[in-house]
Amino acid sequence: MSDEIRDEDLQNAELEATARRLGTRAADQLDLSRTARGVVARWRTERARRPVWQSPAFLRVAAALVLLVAGIETWEHRHLTRTDVVAVEPSDAGLEGLTADQLEAFLPTVEQQVPAVETTASDAGLEGLTSDELRSVLNSMGS
Repeated sequence: MSDEIRDEDLQNAELEATARRLGTRAADQLDLSRTARGVVARWRTERARRPVWQSPAFLRVAAALVLLVAGIETWEHRHLTRTDVVAVEPSDAGLEGLTADQLEAFLPTVEQQVPAVETTASDAGLEGLTSDELRSVLNSMGS
């Protein structure tokens, strides 16, 4: 058994020495400047074959356009308020006859604050009434 191990060790040592000699010869035959020129030439030809839309300048222009469109949309969204107009038909039934969709559409108009308007007797056309007629109007408003 000891003879077999020694033979294997000798074969491994011979293989390693042969590999070193081959590696040294290959390294001596290698022309580094020619290899570098070949790599640079291949890189330039691959770069020249790149589609236009993959060029860095085109990508910058596309990014600028995206930012411009997004900025315009944001500005329009903030500065242009959309007002929905809801048409509600008056009826004697009040709000009971409306559907759920109609009630939801009507709700924002009710929530809006209406500016207070001061009315006078001349605006209402009460200046031509007699005192009895004025009392009957006031009584009907109170009840």
